[in-house]
Amino acid sequence: MAKDSSKISYTEGMLVGYRHFDTNRIQVRYPFGYGLSYTAFESRVAGYEAFGSVIKVCVKVKNVGSVYAGKHVVGIYAGRKENLDNEEAAPRRSLIGFEKTKTLRPQEETEVFLEIPMDRLGTYDENANVTKICPGAYALYLGIDINTSEFAGEFTVSCEQILCDHNSSDNSGKSGVEESCLTKKDTACLEKVENIIKGLSEKELIELCVGNGLFSDGKGYQVPGSVGCTSTRFLGKGIRNILMCDGPAGVRIQRRSTINKKGKIKPVDFPLSFFELLPDFITNLRVGNPDRDKVIYQFVTGFPVATAVAQTWNRRLCFDMGCAVGREMEKYGVTLWLAPAVNIIRNPLCGRNYEYYSEDPVLAGELAACVIKGVQKMPGCGVTVKHFACNNQETNRYYMSSELSERTLRDMYLKAFEIIVKEAEPKALMTAYNKVNGVYAAENEHLLKDILRNEWGYKGLVMTDWLSVGEDRADEAKSIHAGIDLIMPGNRKNKRKLYKEYKAGLVSRADLQRAAKNVLNIIMEEN
Repeated sequence: MAKDSSKISYTEGMLVGYRHFDTNRIQVRYPFGYGLSYTAFESRVAGYEAFGSVIKVCVKVKNVGSVYAGKHVVGIYAGRKENLDNEEAAPRRSLIGFEKTKTLRPQEETEVFLEIPMDRLGTYDENANVTKICPGAYALYLGIDINTSEFAGEFTVSCEQILCDHNSSDNSGKSGVEESCLTKKDTACLEKVENIIKGLSEKELIELCVGNGLFSDGKGYQVPGSVGCTSTRFLGKGIRNILMCDGPAGVRIQRRSTINKKGKIKPVDFPLSFFELLPDFITNLRVGNPDRDKVIYQFVTGFPVATAVAQTWNRRLCFDMGCAVGREMEKYGVTLWLAPAVNIIRNPLCGRNYEYYSEDPVLAGELAACVIKGVQKMPGCGVTVKHFACNNQETNRYYMSSELSERTLRDMYLKAFEIIVKEAEPKALMTAYNKVNGVYAAENEHLLKDILRNEWGYKGLVMTDWLSVGEDRADEAKSIHAGIDLIMPGNRKNKRKLYKEYKAGLVSRADLQRAAKNVLNIIMEEN
């Protein structure tokens, strides 16, 4: 950590994880992609072509063992053979695509076909403010792990290809700030949301865009163990609250709770350890008594953490896991799962690495997208992709600033989020606690408006991480204006301050309407 703990400089740039070791020719014992099998495989590239927007690769794989069946991962790495002059250090090779075979019997052979987006070769040019594919020769490498991957061929990009001109205001997702996150819904539903929003006062709009608190108020829909919900103030108008439950290893809800004669639900085995330090009379107010009241049970599956899931390199398995999570959400009435987390594993000492998929954004983005598609296949169920962005350490997380170049930000730390937004359309996204280049993620218009909404065209709900907005942290008005739709978990103080800031002209009614509209869209879909 730097001496000034409020700023962490990402001086390694793009050379994160295996890219550092591979580029500097440093041999490691367990390289990226390393794995063991009960059998052995041989693979070779049978053909490839790079044309238009796709790189097509055909790989023949054979189980050369004599006893056991097994599956093999086909990994395709690529790198430009020569870096441009004065360019920030570029990785020698990076993963651009992968596929896992079916189960192959001993001596069985199969062909694997990969279609890899050409934009995986793209990089951000800070001088021109464009994302582009540079001209020149590119080499392809085949192998499961980076150490044993072998040269498989090369192709030439004859001229510079501009993938996105960030100087232009005419980006494909420009309308994302104004459009509903449920544009596929029928017109009647959208008109109903619009009419509700128009009829709400500023205080009512604030009720919708600030959460209902860390603990249940006993009103509305409840799921023991949920960590947050939207306002219960509108129940009389037929607008129910929606519930959020944490992850990352499946749906985290309370296994055992009590319900008293008045319908008050309390957890028995409270998951927050700080309750053990509180006086008994406070604990008794929050924790149920199974000897006195009726006990209710909720059983869910504990799935492997994200790092273990990513080690499968198995898209279908990730989709099936997402479907299973979605079914349990549907069973207990959970609308938003606060997962997956797709931050890059930058440092092995990060306290939340187990929640994150990989040191590689392509692997993280592709597999998390499959999980998301599985979850959101279930009616009324959605994910909350997090933590946007650069939440790569826990120490001083509420105040530290991740300092990095725009190229490193876009090409490394935002890439998994970009893949997910474009391929899986997550219903919600959560910002990080930290600052990015000196600006809190929740207040960061460059991240939330310029990139997420305008460039990527994201139309879903954007919420804050828990308790990241408030005194000595991100500001309520700045966050809503920057693109936050829902401040979580929310409290009366957040609401009072936001209303004062509205009266002072620090946030507009249009900002509040936009935020409340995106919250209401999720609620109405659930209804």
